[in-house]
Amino acid sequence: MKATGIVRRIDDLGRVAIPKEVRTQLGIREGDPLELYMSDDGRELVLKKYDTTAPIRSIVNQLADISNDKDFFKDLDEDTAVALRALTKILKNNLNKLDPQD
Repeated sequence: MKATGIVRRIDDLGRVAIPKEVRTQLGIREGDPLELYMSDDGRELVLKKYDTTAPIRSIVNQLADISNDKDFFKDLDEDTAVALRALTKILKNNLNKLDPQD
């Protein structure tokens, strides 16, 4: 992490304003979900833009792993194997087009 030199106070509702320059640089827009991470020692808080596509990407990656497993296909008929590989390719291509910032 690098220091920004920016200091903000917490308001009476527990809110902290993130400067526009920082939001712009990180691609954070109004309404974007952020995840909060706390260091193990409890002394640091990190905000991370939440990737709403992460759970879907995980499933597609698992499907891709399965579709590359030759043992998995030995019990499937050829049409099912071809369909599974095609579906995996379509899902991966479309996921790569998604912008997690949208």
